[in-house]
Amino acid sequence: MKFITKFSAFIAIFSSPVYADWIMFRETADVEFYYSTNYKKDKGVVGVRVYKNYSERKSYEIGGKTIYYSSSLSYDFIDCNKNLYMMSYLTVFEKKNLGGKEGQSSSLRKDKWEKIKEETMISALRDIVCKVI
Repeated sequence: MKFITKFSAFIAIFSSPVYADWIMFRETADVEFYYSTNYKKDKGVVGVRVYKNYSERKSYEIGGKTIYYSSSLSYDFIDCNKNLYMMSYLTVFEKKNLGGKEGQSSSLRKDKWEKIKEETMISALRDIVCKVI
């Protein structure tokens, strides 16, 4: 119970808007990945904002309506000690660089930790944010 209370407070810290510097940390033919330099650490767990610019506009359908987006913002957690990752929140945006109309926002399961696979975007981010713990 203590862990859930502390974890909920930790998530609340990252759900309020904060203006930050962004650094590109990975680029593929399809996506540019940026992380906020304003990330927080607590007992081996790092909370960090990640945004992605897509080379081509993407879309998905929800309730019979098509949502188009060119960038997205997520709130991600990395457990540096256990090599686990969890995305807790995702918002899509009409234009690149988190611009234009904000699309669908989704809160995701806050207890769904996944093993970090090597040679992925999240392993590259882990290597950056976990080296200072």
